[in-house]
Amino acid sequence: CKGGPFFRPWHAATAPVRILVVTDQNEQKNKPRALDTAPPYVRGDVVGERPGEYRMRGRCARFYGGGMSADAARAAEILSQLSSPVRLAAFAELVRRGQEGATIAELAYPLDVKIPEAGETLARLVAAGLATGTGNGVYRASPGALREAAAAVDRLQPITPLLTGYPQLKGYFTHGRLSSMPPTLSDRYQLLAELITRFLALDGTHDEDEINRRLSAVTDDVAGVRRMLVDTGWLQRDRAGATYGPARPLPAPVPSGS
Repeated sequence: CKGGPFFRPWHAATAPVRILVVTDQNEQKNKPRALDTAPPYVRGDVVGERPGEYRMRGRCARFYGGGMSADAARAAEILSQLSSPVRLAAFAELVRRGQEGATIAELAYPLDVKIPEAGETLARLVAAGLATGTGNGVYRASPGALREAAAAVDRLQPITPLLTGYPQLKGYFTHGRLSSMPPTLSDRYQLLAELITRFLALDGTHDEDEINRRLSAVTDDVAGVRRMLVDTGWLQRDRAGATYGPARPLPAPVPSGS
């Protein structure tokens, strides 16, 4: 992704989104700006060392480094366009107006920008597939493009391939992260523990820091999930509680669709 946009994965157009951007130095004094909030997919920040620069570090770099698929590249382009505060505000305003839409002049007022800048902003959104409209006509948002970008990023999450074998557990994950837990005594609780154990892919004993590092890719409640794995008999620890290892072999994976 060298030279390209780096981002936190997004929710659908109607859900809150968090983007950290480094904007023009004169506009925002070169300070990262948070726009709305939402739980991140992965731990890793979107930062820039110079105005207008976007890069990624930490776990994001591992997931998105290297060659991108066409869908991922498309998602990166869309998120790059919306990393501009003015374009993001314009897109949000068009979404709010729905089918009524807005002309360039009508959009310039709520954005507090001059008409030429509003026109350039809309042209960028249209080029990215985030809006429709031409010239002095009415422009309308195309939120489906953002939903497709979110879906493309979802597919890159490390737990996604395993979830195909556990369709009954998909509702407990939000954009690749564990967002809720089934009842403790339920069959799904046991299945969730099995899924997380499969995700950890332990090949021997590991110290607690390594277990926590792997779990943090899919959950914020690292201690709670680690305890769940021990309580359900998938993970065992030594008497000192310093190292952990698999307590029993995993069953053969269930083919998706079976």
